[in-house]
Amino acid sequence: VPLSSISLELVDAFERLAPFGAGNPPVLFMSPGMKLTGQVVFGRNQEHLQLTLEDRQGCSQKVIWWSGSNERPLVTDLDGWFDLAYFARITHRKGKPEIQVTFRDARASAEFAGQEERKQPVEIIDFRLDHPADSDLGNAIAGKTVEVWIEPGVRQG
Repeated sequence: VPLSSISLELVDAFERLAPFGAGNPPVLFMSPGMKLTGQVVFGRNQEHLQLTLEDRQGCSQKVIWWSGSNERPLVTDLDGWFDLAYFARITHRKGKPEIQVTFRDARASAEFAGQEERKQPVEIIDFRLDHPADSDLGNAIAGKTVEVWIEPGVRQG
């Protein structure tokens, strides 16, 4: 999920799946192509980190990494772009709702390794309501690198 898509509405929709626990883990999000732009150590024993991350589109996000100060090399050693796995929840600060993003894991970003810019924009074609003929789908994806996602169920007509 791109960082720019993480909104109060999206997080609220997933929080409706609560309560989270042993049989119902919280939703784990992943955003590709992140870069560390800042970090602050905090906590009574300086055990936590607040990371400032930015994606390829320039969207910035603060991320809390509980007990992360001993693990700092994990992100800083990735030397550039990485993929971020995180939890998001709604908290209230001074009476206003806001999104709290909590670090879960990170890995070197294979998608962005050695690239300064993404070469091709992503195009999303949604045929769910149109029920295209097979030839329409073939024409839409001809000559392109694609991922096709389908929803389960029986195709009608």
